[in-house]
Amino acid sequence: MKKILQKSLWVPVGRKDRLHLRRIWRDPKGPVLFLLHGSVENGRVFYSDSGKGLAPYLAEQGFDVYVGDLRGRGLSQPPLGKASRYGQTEQITEDIPAFLRKIRSPCYARFPEFRGSVHSMVCFATKRRIHVFNWRKFLVIDLFWNLGAPFLIKLWGYLPMVELGIGADNESALSQAQNRAWVRAGSPWIDPKDGFDYGAALRPLKVPPTLHLVGVADHYLGNPRDVQDFIRETHPTRFEFRVLSRRHGNRRDYGHADLLTCAEAREDHFPWVVSWLKDGVIRPE
Repeated sequence: MKKILQKSLWVPVGRKDRLHLRRIWRDPKGPVLFLLHGSVENGRVFYSDSGKGLAPYLAEQGFDVYVGDLRGRGLSQPPLGKASRYGQTEQITEDIPAFLRKIRSPCYARFPEFRGSVHSMVCFATKRRIHVFNWRKFLVIDLFWNLGAPFLIKLWGYLPMVELGIGADNESALSQAQNRAWVRAGSPWIDPKDGFDYGAALRPLKVPPTLHLVGVADHYLGNPRDVQDFIRETHPTRFEFRVLSRRHGNRRDYGHADLLTCAEAREDHFPWVVSWLKDGVIRPE
């Protein structure tokens, strides 16, 4: 059996930036998958050089996997710094299309020419707004993210999550501000920079079948109730929502990051991901 291969690709974007795109595969002719990290993260949440993680697992199952590092994150160049002036708008309108054009894969709401290529999606604890309230959310989101982070950004020029030892990657000033606006309960899904209305754009579309996985112990970053709100907001043609917990037959009560990084995930719910994706490839809707 062929071993899993990994290769770094470089994608030019903006004036002088280069995005890092990691290709992980066994079968170069397998169905293409694109994996993208969230805030305060980078592509390493999906893979390691030693072959651990979701991306190598999917490559073992025959998929041709591409993992992106958004601008300034992970191995993308240059690293995020005081001079970084990009945010979520640039991630959506420049970074993601550049990735997807590189691997000839789809981009959805803002780029109609790619829509027919999306057969299915998998979201791990994906939310837009945070409605849930508990003491953890109050400390991390209300106090740190909404109040403390803007103060740190004034001092550093960006949000120094790595330097503080509380995040896998740093966040640009603009990206953090735009994220803060979207996450707020009741906020409209409108780009704060160019006014693009994502909610209105998605409403008449058929969003591909989507599998949503969430941990029962995810108290605020991807709480099950907030994930369900995101499902209602995107209204996919077909979806499956699974809460990962011992009560539902899983090996542990999952939180947020351990959905992807925990060793048990390989035997616990990664097989569901493969089944969902292969079903979408075989009979796309």
